[in-house]
Amino acid sequence: MKKKTFLACILIALTLTACGTDPAVVKFTADLNTFCDKLTELDSAINAVDPESDNATNEILGYLDQLNTEFQNFANMDFPKKYDYLEEVADQAGEYMNEAYGFYKEAFPADGGYDQVQAAYGKDSYQRAYRRVQIILSLLRGETPDDVVTTTEASVPEASTPEGN
Repeated sequence: MKKKTFLACILIALTLTACGTDPAVVKFTADLNTFCDKLTELDSAINAVDPESDNATNEILGYLDQLNTEFQNFANMDFPKKYDYLEEVADQAGEYMNEAYGFYKEAFPADGGYDQVQAAYGKDSYQRAYRRVQIILSLLRGETPDDVVTTTEASVPEASTPEGN
C-alpha cells in the first residue's frame, strides 16, 4: 500500500472525528484506522520478504491470507448511515481481495511451481481491491476520484401510447 493511502486514512480519521461524537462515526473511525494500520503493517511485511528465501512463497501467502482477512473485516464493517453508500464498494474490495488470494494460491501451489496466468489474475484482483479502498478514502474526504464514473438513479420515462389508440 502506498504511503498516500495511509496518509489519507489519517486525514479521514481526523475529519470524521471532528464531525462530532456520534457513536457510530466514532466506531467507524476507529475501525477504519485499525484497517489502515493493518494494511500498512502487512504491506511492509510483504515488501520485506526476501524473494530468494526458500520460504518466500509460504511467507507471502501467509501475509496475503492475513490481508484477505482484513479486507473481509473491512467489507463487513458497519458504515454509519451517512456513509452507507460506500458499503457496496467495501464489499467489492473484499470480493476482489478474496479472488486475489485464491489466484495467488493457485499461482504458487504447495508442490512448487509457478502459474504466471494465475499470478497475473491475482495481481489484477489485488489492484482492484486496493483501488476500491482508495475510492472510499477519496469519497470520505469529499473528493471524486478522476477515473471513477459516478452515476445517479435516472428516472425512467413514462410509457406513452401511440396516438390514435
